[in-house]
Amino acid sequence: MFLERLFKKNISASVEKQVKEKLAEAMPLFQMGIDSDDWQYRALTTNPNRDLNIFNQDRMIDIAYYLYKKNLTARRIIDITKDFVIGEGIQFSAEDDSVQEVLDDFWNDPLNQWDLKQGNKVAELGIFGEQIYPTFVNNVDGHVRIGYIDPKQISRIEYDEGNCEVPRKIFLRARKDVGEEKSLSVVNYDDDPRSKTYGKLVGECFFFAVNKVSNATRGTSDLFCLADWLDGYDKFLFNRLDRQSFMNAFVWDVTLNTAQPEDIIAWQKDPRNGPPKPGSIRVHNEKVKWEAVTPKMRSNDASDEGRMIKNHVLSGAGFPEHWFADGGNANRATAGEMGEPTIKQLKSRQKYVKFVYTYIFQHTIDQAKIHGTLSANANEKFQVIMPEISVKDTKGIATAMKDISSSTAMAQQYGWITRETSTKIFASVANQLESVEINVEKEMVAVEQEKEEEEFQDYTADEKKKVNEKPKLKVVKEKKNNGKR
Repeated sequence: MFLERLFKKNISASVEKQVKEKLAEAMPLFQMGIDSDDWQYRALTTNPNRDLNIFNQDRMIDIAYYLYKKNLTARRIIDITKDFVIGEGIQFSAEDDSVQEVLDDFWNDPLNQWDLKQGNKVAELGIFGEQIYPTFVNNVDGHVRIGYIDPKQISRIEYDEGNCEVPRKIFLRARKDVGEEKSLSVVNYDDDPRSKTYGKLVGECFFFAVNKVSNATRGTSDLFCLADWLDGYDKFLFNRLDRQSFMNAFVWDVTLNTAQPEDIIAWQKDPRNGPPKPGSIRVHNEKVKWEAVTPKMRSNDASDEGRMIKNHVLSGAGFPEHWFADGGNANRATAGEMGEPTIKQLKSRQKYVKFVYTYIFQHTIDQAKIHGTLSANANEKFQVIMPEISVKDTKGIATAMKDISSSTAMAQQYGWITRETSTKIFASVANQLESVEINVEKEMVAVEQEKEEEEFQDYTADEKKKVNEKPKLKVVKEKKNNGKR
Protein backbone atom coordinates (compact mmCIF):
# COMPACT_ATOMS: atom_id res chain seq x y z
CA MET A 1 0.00 0.00 0.00
CA PHE A 2 1.02 3.57 -0.71
CA LEU A 3 0.53 4.70 2.86
CA GLU A 4 2.60 1.86 4.29
CA ARG A 5 5.46 2.73 1.96
CA LEU A 6 5.01 6.43 2.82
CA PHE A 7 5.05 6.18 6.58
CA LYS A 8 6.79 2.78 7.10
CA LYS A 9 5.06 2.36 10.45
CA ASN A 10 1.69 1.46 11.88
CA ILE A 11 -0.94 4.21 11.86
CA SER A 12 -4.43 4.29 13.30
CA ALA A 13 -7.45 3.66 11.06
CA SER A 14 -8.87 7.14 11.67
CA VAL A 15 -5.64 8.89 10.67
CA GLU A 16 -5.36 6.67 7.58
CA LYS A 17 -8.94 7.55 6.59
CA GLN A 18 -8.30 11.30 6.95
CA VAL A 19 -5.10 11.10 4.89
CA LYS A 20 -6.87 9.16 2.13
CA GLU A 21 -9.69 11.71 1.98
CA LYS A 22 -7.22 14.61 1.71
CA LEU A 23 -5.23 12.81 -0.99
CA ALA A 24 -8.41 11.97 -2.90
CA GLU A 25 -9.38 15.65 -2.96
CA ALA A 26 -5.94 16.77 -4.10
CA MET A 27 -5.31 13.80 -6.45
CA PRO A 28 -8.52 12.40 -8.00
CA LEU A 29 -6.51 9.57 -9.61
CA PHE A 30 -5.02 8.50 -6.28
CA GLN A 31 -7.61 5.79 -5.63
CA MET A 32 -7.20 4.13 -9.03
CA GLY A 33 -3.50 4.82 -9.62
CA ILE A 34 -1.69 6.79 -12.31
CA ASP A 35 -3.72 5.05 -14.98
CA SER A 36 -6.68 2.71 -14.90
CA ASP A 37 -4.62 -0.13 -16.37
CA ASP A 38 -1.41 0.45 -14.40
CA TRP A 39 -1.80 -3.03 -12.86
CA GLN A 40 -0.94 -4.48 -16.26
CA TYR A 41 2.57 -2.98 -16.17
CA ARG A 42 5.66 -4.14 -14.31
CA ALA A 43 8.88 -2.56 -13.06
CA LEU A 44 11.79 -2.55 -15.52
CA THR A 45 13.93 -4.66 -13.19
CA THR A 46 11.28 -7.37 -12.72
CA ASN A 47 12.21 -10.75 -14.14
CA PRO A 48 9.91 -11.40 -17.17
CA ASN A 49 10.31 -15.17 -16.63
CA ARG A 50 12.72 -16.34 -19.31
CA ASP A 51 13.04 -19.73 -17.61
CA LEU A 52 11.36 -23.08 -18.00
CA ASN A 53 8.91 -23.75 -15.22
CA ILE A 54 10.32 -25.80 -12.36
CA PHE A 55 8.73 -29.04 -13.61
CA ASN A 56 10.12 -28.66 -17.13
CA GLN A 57 13.52 -27.67 -15.70
CA ASP A 58 13.60 -30.87 -13.66
CA ARG A 59 12.48 -32.93 -16.63
CA MET A 60 15.20 -31.34 -18.78
CA ILE A 61 17.83 -32.34 -16.21
CA ASP A 62 16.56 -35.92 -16.10
CA ILE A 63 16.36 -36.26 -19.90
CA ALA A 64 19.79 -34.72 -20.45
CA TYR A 65 21.37 -37.11 -17.95
CA TYR A 66 19.51 -40.08 -19.45
CA LEU A 67 20.70 -39.18 -22.97
CA TYR A 68 24.28 -38.80 -21.75
CA LYS A 69 24.14 -42.27 -20.16
CA LYS A 70 22.23 -44.10 -22.91
CA ASN A 71 22.60 -42.26 -26.23
CA LEU A 72 25.91 -42.71 -28.05
CA THR A 73 25.71 -39.46 -30.05
CA ALA A 74 24.68 -37.38 -27.02
CA ARG A 75 27.54 -38.75 -24.96
CA ARG A 76 30.03 -38.06 -27.73
CA ILE A 77 28.82 -34.46 -28.11
CA ILE A 78 29.44 -33.82 -24.41
CA ASP A 79 32.75 -35.71 -24.31
CA ILE A 80 34.20 -33.99 -27.40
CA THR A 81 33.44 -30.61 -25.84
CA LYS A 82 35.03 -31.73 -22.56
CA ASP A 83 38.12 -33.19 -24.25
CA PHE A 84 38.84 -30.07 -26.29
CA VAL A 85 38.02 -27.55 -23.54
CA ILE A 86 40.00 -29.19 -20.73
CA GLY A 87 42.40 -31.36 -22.79
CA GLU A 88 45.31 -32.57 -20.68
CA GLY A 89 44.23 -30.24 -17.88
CA ILE A 90 44.66 -26.60 -16.96
CA GLN A 91 47.74 -24.99 -15.46
CA PHE A 92 48.05 -21.95 -13.23
CA SER A 93 50.89 -19.80 -11.98
CA ALA A 94 51.13 -16.87 -9.56
CA GLU A 95 53.80 -14.19 -9.43
CA ASP A 96 54.04 -14.39 -5.63
CA ASP A 97 55.37 -17.67 -4.20
CA SER A 98 53.08 -17.46 -1.15
CA VAL A 99 50.03 -17.08 -3.41
CA GLN A 100 51.22 -20.01 -5.51
CA GLU A 101 51.46 -22.11 -2.35
CA VAL A 102 47.87 -21.24 -1.37
CA LEU A 103 46.58 -22.18 -4.83
CA ASP A 104 48.58 -25.42 -4.84
CA ASP A 105 47.15 -26.39 -1.45
CA PHE A 106 43.65 -25.69 -2.72
CA TRP A 107 44.19 -27.59 -5.98
CA ASN A 108 45.79 -30.65 -4.37
CA ASP A 109 43.45 -30.88 -1.38
CA PRO A 110 42.45 -34.55 -0.94
CA LEU A 111 38.76 -33.63 -0.99
CA ASN A 112 38.92 -31.07 -3.80
CA GLN A 113 41.01 -33.29 -6.15
CA TRP A 114 40.74 -30.77 -8.96
CA ASP A 115 43.28 -32.57 -11.10
CA LEU A 116 40.93 -35.57 -11.31
CA LYS A 117 37.58 -33.77 -11.23
CA GLN A 118 38.18 -30.97 -13.74
CA GLY A 119 37.00 -33.09 -16.67
CA ASN A 120 33.77 -34.07 -14.90
CA LYS A 121 33.11 -30.44 -13.96
CA VAL A 122 33.20 -29.38 -17.62
CA ALA A 123 31.06 -32.35 -18.72
CA GLU A 124 28.43 -31.71 -16.02
CA LEU A 125 28.26 -28.04 -16.97
CA GLY A 126 27.30 -29.11 -20.50
CA ILE A 127 24.88 -31.83 -19.37
CA PHE A 128 22.90 -29.82 -16.81
CA GLY A 129 23.64 -26.27 -18.02
CA GLU A 130 24.48 -25.10 -14.51
CA GLN A 131 26.70 -25.98 -11.56
CA ILE A 132 26.49 -25.24 -7.84
CA TYR A 133 29.62 -25.60 -5.72
CA PRO A 134 29.15 -24.94 -1.98
CA THR A 135 32.21 -23.52 -0.24
CA PHE A 136 33.63 -24.65 3.09
CA VAL A 137 36.16 -22.16 4.50
CA ASN A 138 38.45 -23.03 7.42
CA ASN A 139 37.89 -20.40 10.11
CA VAL A 140 41.56 -20.49 11.13
CA ASP A 141 43.63 -20.28 7.96
CA GLY A 142 40.97 -19.62 5.29
CA HIS A 143 41.66 -22.86 3.41
CA VAL A 144 38.81 -23.51 0.96
CA ARG A 145 37.15 -26.77 0.07
CA ILE A 146 34.55 -27.10 -2.66
CA GLY A 147 31.51 -29.40 -2.63
CA TYR A 148 28.76 -30.19 -5.10
CA ILE A 149 24.98 -29.78 -5.17
CA ASP A 150 22.83 -31.45 -7.81
CA PRO A 151 21.05 -28.78 -9.93
CA LYS A 152 17.77 -30.61 -9.40
CA GLN A 153 17.91 -29.58 -5.73
CA ILE A 154 17.45 -25.92 -6.71
CA SER A 155 14.02 -24.54 -5.89
CA ARG A 156 14.63 -20.99 -7.14
CA ILE A 157 17.37 -18.40 -7.54
CA GLU A 158 17.12 -14.86 -6.30
CA TYR A 159 18.91 -12.17 -8.29
CA ASP A 160 19.89 -8.61 -7.46
CA GLU A 161 16.89 -6.26 -7.56
CA GLY A 162 18.75 -3.71 -9.65
CA ASN A 163 20.81 -6.07 -11.81
CA CYS A 164 19.26 -9.26 -13.20
CA GLU A 165 22.71 -10.62 -14.09
CA VAL A 166 23.91 -10.91 -10.49
CA PRO A 167 22.67 -13.98 -8.56
CA ARG A 168 22.36 -13.35 -4.83
CA LYS A 169 20.75 -16.40 -3.23
CA ILE A 170 20.05 -20.00 -4.17
CA PHE A 171 17.11 -21.67 -2.47
CA LEU A 172 17.29 -25.44 -2.14
CA ARG A 173 14.24 -27.63 -1.87
CA ALA A 174 12.99 -28.47 1.57
CA ARG A 175 14.01 -31.83 2.99
CA LYS A 176 11.51 -34.06 4.72
CA ASP A 177 13.39 -33.83 8.01
CA VAL A 178 13.68 -30.03 7.86
CA GLY A 179 10.44 -28.94 6.23
CA GLU A 180 11.63 -25.61 4.88
CA GLU A 181 13.85 -24.26 2.11
CA LYS A 182 17.53 -23.76 2.73
CA SER A 183 19.19 -20.71 1.19
CA LEU A 184 22.83 -20.19 0.26
CA SER A 185 24.35 -16.82 -0.58
CA VAL A 186 26.14 -16.83 -3.94
CA VAL A 187 29.82 -15.84 -3.96
CA ASN A 188 30.10 -12.20 -5.06
CA TYR A 189 32.36 -9.25 -4.42
CA ASP A 190 31.50 -7.54 -1.13
CA ASP A 191 30.44 -4.02 -2.17
CA ASP A 192 29.80 -2.65 1.35
CA PRO A 193 32.56 -0.08 2.13
CA ARG A 194 31.92 -0.55 5.86
CA SER A 195 32.58 -4.28 5.73
CA LYS A 196 35.92 -5.84 6.72
CA THR A 197 35.76 -7.97 3.57
CA TYR A 198 35.06 -5.04 1.25
CA GLY A 199 36.27 -5.78 -2.29
CA LYS A 200 36.75 -9.48 -1.56
CA LEU A 201 34.82 -12.49 -2.87
CA VAL A 202 32.59 -13.87 -0.11
CA GLY A 203 29.60 -16.21 -0.07
CA GLU A 204 28.43 -19.74 0.62
CA CYS A 205 28.36 -21.21 -2.88
CA PHE A 206 29.40 -20.66 -6.49
CA PHE A 207 26.80 -20.64 -9.25
CA PHE A 208 27.74 -20.94 -12.92
CA ALA A 209 25.33 -21.32 -15.83
CA VAL A 210 25.53 -21.60 -19.63
CA ASN A 211 23.02 -21.36 -22.47
CA LYS A 212 21.00 -18.65 -20.74
CA VAL A 213 20.01 -15.13 -21.67
CA SER A 214 20.98 -12.31 -19.35
CA ASN A 215 17.64 -12.10 -17.53
CA ALA A 216 17.10 -15.85 -17.13
CA THR A 217 17.79 -17.35 -13.73
CA ARG A 218 18.63 -20.94 -14.73
CA GLY A 219 21.04 -22.52 -17.19
CA THR A 220 20.09 -24.90 -20.00
CA SER A 221 21.64 -28.20 -21.04
CA ASP A 222 23.66 -28.45 -24.26
CA LEU A 223 21.38 -31.39 -25.13
CA PHE A 224 18.08 -29.60 -24.49
CA CYS A 225 17.22 -28.58 -28.07
CA LEU A 226 18.74 -31.81 -29.45
CA ALA A 227 16.88 -34.24 -27.19
CA ASP A 228 13.95 -35.11 -29.49
CA TRP A 229 16.18 -35.48 -32.53
CA LEU A 230 18.70 -37.61 -30.66
CA ASP A 231 15.91 -39.88 -29.49
CA GLY A 232 14.43 -40.01 -33.01
CA TYR A 233 17.80 -40.91 -34.53
CA ASP A 234 18.20 -43.67 -31.94
CA LYS A 235 14.77 -45.09 -32.80
CA PHE A 236 15.54 -44.88 -36.51
CA LEU A 237 18.69 -46.97 -36.07
CA PHE A 238 16.91 -49.55 -33.87
CA ASN A 239 14.13 -49.87 -36.45
CA ARG A 240 16.69 -50.50 -39.19
CA LEU A 241 18.35 -53.07 -36.95
CA ASP A 242 15.02 -54.88 -36.42
CA ARG A 243 14.34 -54.79 -40.14
CA GLN A 244 17.73 -56.29 -40.88
CA SER A 245 17.02 -59.09 -38.40
CA PHE A 246 13.77 -59.86 -40.24
CA MET A 247 15.59 -59.76 -43.57
CA ASN A 248 18.01 -62.43 -42.36
CA ALA A 249 15.19 -64.70 -41.22
CA PHE A 250 13.70 -67.41 -43.46
CA VAL A 251 11.28 -70.37 -43.34
CA TRP A 252 11.22 -73.69 -45.18
CA ASP A 253 8.24 -73.96 -47.49
CA VAL A 254 7.51 -77.66 -48.32
CA THR A 255 5.11 -78.68 -51.08
CA LEU A 256 3.70 -82.25 -51.10
CA ASN A 257 2.19 -82.92 -54.49
CA THR A 258 -0.98 -85.08 -54.63
CA ALA A 259 -0.95 -85.48 -50.82
CA GLN A 260 -4.22 -85.50 -48.91
CA PRO A 261 -4.71 -83.45 -45.71
CA GLU A 262 -4.25 -86.51 -43.52
CA ASP A 263 -1.02 -87.33 -45.41
CA ILE A 264 0.31 -83.80 -44.80
CA ILE A 265 -0.43 -84.08 -41.07
CA ALA A 266 1.29 -87.44 -40.86
CA TRP A 267 4.32 -86.07 -42.76
CA GLN A 268 4.63 -83.20 -40.33
CA LYS A 269 4.55 -85.51 -37.33
CA ASP A 270 7.33 -87.66 -38.71
CA PRO A 271 10.55 -86.56 -36.82
CA ARG A 272 12.63 -87.38 -39.87
CA ASN A 273 11.03 -84.46 -41.76
CA GLY A 274 12.33 -81.68 -39.50
CA PRO A 275 14.36 -78.71 -40.80
CA PRO A 276 17.60 -80.01 -42.34
CA LYS A 277 20.81 -79.26 -40.47
CA PRO A 278 23.69 -77.46 -42.24
CA GLY A 279 25.74 -79.96 -44.27
CA SER A 280 23.13 -82.73 -44.02
CA ILE A 281 21.71 -84.77 -46.95
CA ARG A 282 18.06 -84.42 -47.98
CA VAL A 283 16.56 -87.10 -50.26
CA HIS A 284 13.07 -86.90 -51.81
CA ASN A 285 11.21 -87.62 -55.02
CA GLU A 286 9.49 -85.27 -57.43
CA LYS A 287 6.38 -85.14 -55.26
CA VAL A 288 8.17 -83.24 -52.44
CA LYS A 289 9.53 -79.73 -53.02
CA TRP A 290 11.62 -77.79 -50.44
CA GLU A 291 12.13 -74.02 -50.77
CA ALA A 292 13.67 -71.44 -48.38
CA VAL A 293 11.44 -68.34 -48.27
CA THR A 294 12.66 -64.93 -47.02
CA PRO A 295 10.53 -61.83 -46.36
CA LYS A 296 10.44 -59.38 -49.25
CA MET A 297 10.38 -55.93 -47.63
CA ARG A 298 10.50 -53.61 -50.56
CA SER A 299 12.17 -50.48 -49.17
CA ASN A 300 15.08 -48.44 -50.47
CA ASP A 301 18.45 -47.97 -48.80
CA ALA A 302 17.90 -45.70 -45.76
CA SER A 303 21.49 -44.45 -45.46
CA ASP A 304 20.54 -41.05 -46.92
CA GLU A 305 17.71 -40.61 -44.42
CA GLY A 306 20.00 -41.66 -41.58
CA ARG A 307 22.68 -39.21 -42.67
CA MET A 308 20.09 -36.43 -42.94
CA ILE A 309 18.85 -36.99 -39.38
CA LYS A 310 22.37 -37.29 -37.98
CA ASN A 311 23.55 -34.13 -39.72
CA HIS A 312 20.54 -32.26 -38.40
CA VAL A 313 21.55 -33.26 -34.87
CA LEU A 314 25.22 -32.44 -35.43
CA SER A 315 24.47 -29.07 -37.04
CA GLY A 316 22.46 -28.13 -33.96
CA ALA A 317 25.34 -29.24 -31.75
CA GLY A 318 27.84 -27.33 -33.93
CA PHE A 319 29.94 -30.29 -35.12
CA PRO A 320 30.79 -31.41 -38.67
CA GLU A 321 29.85 -34.95 -39.69
CA HIS A 322 33.44 -36.07 -40.27
CA TRP A 323 34.01 -35.67 -36.52
CA PHE A 324 31.47 -38.46 -36.02
CA ALA A 325 32.85 -41.35 -38.09
CA ASP A 326 31.47 -40.16 -41.44
CA GLY A 327 34.33 -38.71 -43.46
CA GLY A 328 33.27 -40.09 -46.84
CA ASN A 329 31.72 -36.80 -47.94
CA ALA A 330 34.65 -34.57 -46.99
CA ASN A 331 38.19 -34.15 -48.24
CA ARG A 332 41.11 -32.53 -46.45
CA ALA A 333 40.28 -29.03 -47.69
CA THR A 334 36.55 -29.10 -46.91
CA ALA A 335 37.15 -30.81 -43.56
CA GLY A 336 39.46 -27.99 -42.49
CA GLU A 337 36.93 -25.33 -43.46
CA MET A 338 34.02 -27.12 -41.77
CA GLY A 339 35.97 -27.48 -38.55
CA GLU A 340 36.65 -23.75 -38.10
CA PRO A 341 33.18 -22.80 -36.70
CA THR A 342 33.39 -25.72 -34.27
CA ILE A 343 36.77 -24.53 -33.02
CA LYS A 344 35.29 -21.07 -32.41
CA GLN A 345 32.43 -22.64 -30.44
CA LEU A 346 34.78 -24.74 -28.34
CA LYS A 347 37.00 -21.73 -27.63
CA SER A 348 33.93 -19.82 -26.45
CA ARG A 349 33.11 -22.57 -23.95
CA GLN A 350 36.76 -22.75 -22.92
CA LYS A 351 36.73 -19.01 -22.26
CA TYR A 352 33.83 -19.45 -19.84
CA VAL A 353 35.53 -22.38 -18.12
CA LYS A 354 38.64 -20.24 -17.71
CA PHE A 355 36.47 -17.59 -16.04
CA VAL A 356 35.10 -20.28 -13.68
CA TYR A 357 38.58 -21.31 -12.54
CA THR A 358 39.79 -17.72 -12.32
CA TYR A 359 36.80 -16.78 -10.15
CA ILE A 360 37.29 -19.77 -7.83
CA PHE A 361 41.04 -19.12 -7.52
CA GLN A 362 40.42 -15.45 -6.70
CA HIS A 363 37.99 -16.47 -3.96
CA THR A 364 40.65 -18.82 -2.55
CA ILE A 365 43.20 -16.00 -2.47
CA ASP A 366 40.71 -13.57 -0.91
CA GLN A 367 39.85 -16.03 1.88
CA ALA A 368 43.54 -16.56 2.61
CA LYS A 369 43.98 -12.78 2.95
CA ILE A 370 40.86 -12.38 5.10
CA HIS A 371 42.08 -15.02 7.55
CA GLY A 372 45.68 -13.79 7.61
CA THR A 373 47.36 -16.65 5.75
CA LEU A 374 48.43 -14.15 3.10
CA SER A 375 49.57 -10.64 3.93
CA ALA A 376 47.36 -7.78 2.81
CA ASN A 377 50.10 -6.56 0.45
CA ALA A 378 50.71 -9.95 -1.20
CA ASN A 379 50.77 -9.81 -5.00
CA GLU A 380 47.49 -11.43 -6.11
CA LYS A 381 48.35 -11.63 -9.80
CA PHE A 382 48.02 -15.09 -11.30
CA GLN A 383 47.09 -16.60 -14.62
CA VAL A 384 45.08 -19.64 -15.66
CA ILE A 385 46.58 -21.38 -18.69
CA MET A 386 44.11 -23.37 -20.77
CA PRO A 387 45.18 -26.06 -23.26
CA GLU A 388 45.45 -25.04 -26.90
CA ILE A 389 42.40 -25.83 -29.05
CA SER A 390 43.56 -26.43 -32.60
CA VAL A 391 43.16 -28.74 -35.59
CA LYS A 392 45.69 -26.88 -37.71
CA ASP A 393 47.35 -28.42 -40.73
CA THR A 394 50.95 -28.45 -39.47
CA LYS A 395 52.28 -29.93 -42.68
CA GLY A 396 50.59 -27.24 -44.76
CA ILE A 397 51.92 -24.47 -42.50
CA ALA A 398 55.44 -25.90 -42.75
CA THR A 399 55.24 -25.93 -46.56
CA ALA A 400 53.95 -22.36 -46.57
CA MET A 401 56.80 -21.25 -44.28
CA LYS A 402 59.35 -22.76 -46.68
CA ASP A 403 57.86 -21.00 -49.71
CA ILE A 404 57.40 -17.68 -47.95
CA SER A 405 60.94 -17.66 -46.52
CA SER A 406 62.35 -18.09 -50.04
CA SER A 407 60.07 -15.41 -51.50
CA THR A 408 60.73 -12.84 -48.78
CA ALA A 409 64.50 -13.44 -48.91
CA MET A 410 64.45 -12.79 -52.66
CA ALA A 411 62.28 -9.68 -52.24
CA GLN A 412 64.65 -8.37 -49.59
CA GLN A 413 67.67 -9.09 -51.79
CA TYR A 414 66.18 -7.06 -54.66
CA GLY A 415 65.30 -4.22 -52.31
CA TRP A 416 61.53 -4.59 -52.63
CA ILE A 417 60.92 -4.94 -48.87
CA THR A 418 62.87 -4.25 -45.70
CA ARG A 419 64.26 -6.87 -43.36
CA GLU A 420 61.64 -5.97 -40.77
CA THR A 421 58.77 -6.46 -43.23
CA SER A 422 60.25 -9.78 -44.31
CA THR A 423 60.38 -10.89 -40.69
CA LYS A 424 56.76 -9.84 -40.10
CA ILE A 425 55.55 -11.84 -43.10
CA PHE A 426 57.38 -14.95 -41.92
CA ALA A 427 56.17 -14.48 -38.33
CA SER A 428 52.52 -14.18 -39.46
CA VAL A 429 52.72 -17.72 -40.84
CA ALA A 430 54.81 -19.20 -38.02
CA ASN A 431 52.38 -17.87 -35.41
CA GLN A 432 49.70 -20.19 -36.79
CA LEU A 433 51.54 -23.14 -35.24
CA GLU A 434 50.51 -24.30 -31.78
CA SER A 435 52.32 -22.71 -28.83
CA VAL A 436 54.33 -20.42 -31.13
CA GLU A 437 54.17 -16.65 -30.82
CA ILE A 438 56.87 -14.52 -32.43
CA ASN A 439 57.28 -10.89 -31.40
CA VAL A 440 59.02 -9.32 -34.42
CA GLU A 441 60.78 -6.48 -32.58
CA LYS A 442 62.12 -8.68 -29.78
CA GLU A 443 63.13 -11.35 -32.25
CA MET A 444 65.15 -8.91 -34.38
CA VAL A 445 67.00 -7.59 -31.31
CA ALA A 446 67.73 -11.15 -30.20
CA VAL A 447 69.05 -12.04 -33.67
CA GLU A 448 71.48 -9.10 -33.60
CA GLN A 449 72.71 -10.12 -30.17
CA GLU A 450 73.30 -13.68 -31.35
CA LYS A 451 75.26 -12.40 -34.35
CA GLU A 452 77.51 -10.29 -32.09
CA GLU A 453 78.09 -13.21 -29.74
CA GLU A 454 79.01 -15.52 -32.64
CA GLU A 455 81.31 -12.86 -34.18
CA PHE A 456 83.29 -12.28 -30.99
CA GLN A 457 83.12 -15.75 -29.45
CA ASP A 458 86.85 -16.39 -30.24
CA TYR A 459 87.96 -13.00 -28.92
CA THR A 460 89.60 -12.52 -25.56
CA ALA A 461 88.10 -10.17 -23.02
CA ASP A 462 90.64 -7.42 -23.85
CA GLU A 463 89.99 -7.75 -27.61
CA LYS A 464 86.24 -7.49 -27.07
CA LYS A 465 86.80 -4.39 -24.96
CA LYS A 466 88.91 -2.73 -27.68
CA VAL A 467 86.35 -3.53 -30.37
CA ASN A 468 83.51 -2.13 -28.27
CA GLU A 469 85.47 1.07 -27.59
CA LYS A 470 86.20 1.88 -31.26
CA PRO A 471 82.67 2.89 -32.33
CA LYS A 472 82.30 5.00 -29.20
CA LEU A 473 85.43 7.00 -30.04
CA LYS A 474 84.18 7.43 -33.57
CA VAL A 475 80.84 8.74 -32.37
CA VAL A 476 82.53 11.21 -30.01
CA LYS A 477 84.80 12.44 -32.83
CA GLU A 478 81.85 12.93 -35.16
CA LYS A 479 79.97 14.85 -32.49
CA LYS A 480 82.98 17.12 -32.01
CA ASN A 481 83.28 17.68 -35.76
CA ASN A 482 79.61 18.47 -35.96
CA GLY A 483 80.00 20.91 -33.12
CA LYS A 484 82.81 22.70 -34.97
CA ARG A 485 80.65 22.99 -38.03
